[in-house]
Amino acid sequence: MEKSITLFIANTADCPDPLLAPEFLATLPAYRQEKICRIIPAEKRIESFAAGLLLQYALKENGVSASTLRVHENGKPAVQGLQFNLSHSQGRVACAAGNCAVGCDVEKIRPVSLKLAEKYFSPEEIMYFRTANEADLAFFQLWTRKESYIKMTGEGLRCPLQSFSAVPDMPVFRDGRPVPAHMQTFQADDFLVSVCTEENAGIRLKYVDLRKRLY
Repeated sequence: MEKSITLFIANTADCPDPLLAPEFLATLPAYRQEKICRIIPAEKRIESFAAGLLLQYALKENGVSASTLRVHENGKPAVQGLQFNLSHSQGRVACAAGNCAVGCDVEKIRPVSLKLAEKYFSPEEIMYFRTANEADLAFFQLWTRKESYIKMTGEGLRCPLQSFSAVPDMPVFRDGRPVPAHMQTFQADDFLVSVCTEENAGIRLKYVDLRKRLY
C-alpha cells in the first residue's frame, strides 16, 4: 500500500479561550478537556484547544470516528487504522495523519544563538547552522526535523538530541548509522513545519479555518 500523510495546518488566532466558551470545550473528548483545563497561560490553553479541534477534523477527513479514540497508559491518544501526531507553537497548530508512523513539529522562526545550537545539535548540524545564509531559518529547519523524528519514534526527549543528525538533503544518522526516517519541511509565513515518517510517504498540505469548526 502506498504510504501517504496529510499535514493539516491551522491558525489559532480566531479560537476563543475554551474556559470562556464551555460549549465549544465540551465538543472535545474528556481527556483533552482535562488537559486543557490544567493549562494556566491562556495562549497555551487556546493552542491545546485548537489542536483538539484540528485532530477531530483530521479524523473526520480520514473517515475515523472520534469516539474510537483511546488514550494509552503513556498519555498518548491513538485510533485504530490511523497514525497521527500533533504540534503547536505561538499561534499555529499542525496535525500530521496517515497510514504510516509519523511525527511533526511546528515552530515560529525567531532569533537564536550559536550557544543554543551547540547545546542540542550534532557536529554536522552545528556546521550546517554555522554556514547557513539565514541562521535563524537553518536553526528551526534542524530543530523541527529533530523534534519530528523523536515524536515519530515515540521516544521523545528520552532520545538525546545530539545522538542523531537531521541535516536537510542528507540521510538521518543516529550513533553514526543511517536510520529509517524520511523528512520534509514546509514554510508557512514565519513558521516552519517538519514531518518525519518511517517510510517514504507522499505528503499533502491542507490549511484549515478553525472558525468553521466552531461557528
